[in-house]
Amino acid sequence: MNKSIRQGDVMLIPVEKIPAKLKKSKDNILAHGEATGHAHVLYEGTVYVGEDGKMFVKSGAQTVLKHQTREGVIADHQPLEIPAGEWEVRIEEEYTPEEIRRVED
Repeated sequence: MNKSIRQGDVMLIPVEKIPAKLKKSKDNILAHGEATGHAHVLYEGTVYVGEDGKMFVKSGAQTVLKHQTREGVIADHQPLEIPAGEWEVRIEEEYTPEEIRRVED
């Protein structure tokens, strides 16, 4: 089985099988940078989203995860090769006295 992979605040954790009844994402974006406008985008493969907001990736072949600007220019992190497989997507969270929230790029 593959090992977990991390790109900035996005982590991919290998799973045996993704859950059923998920919807396909329209844009293959795993995370948006609220502060910078950058996005973590999966090339090839499919991103699925559950009703609870959990995301999963399924790829039959090796693919690439890119952190890029709206114009497609590589941002803070270099492209990362993702082996074929099924993955759960987790976004890093941080604690503040007001709330637990997703980390902002």
